[in-house]
Amino acid sequence: MSKETDFARYAVIMNLARKAPFSWDELDDRLELQNQIHGIEAKRSLRTFQRDLNEIRILYGVDVFFDRKLKKI
Repeated sequence: MSKETDFARYAVIMNLARKAPFSWDELDDRLELQNQIHGIEAKRSLRTFQRDLNEIRILYGVDVFFDRKLKKI
């Protein structure tokens, strides 16, 4: 998997997090749309998402958390 694909996923996650809490399904739908638009086959597993959150924390200093009450990220 290329770094371009990784950074595209990071951008989608951060853009969604800035707007409002989002569910896993909303993220998956958005990533699928990005895949179709840009022709990038981004992996969309929960484990990949967890790794992405860690990389976002390291690279950008941004923490994204799961809200148990809302059941959203």
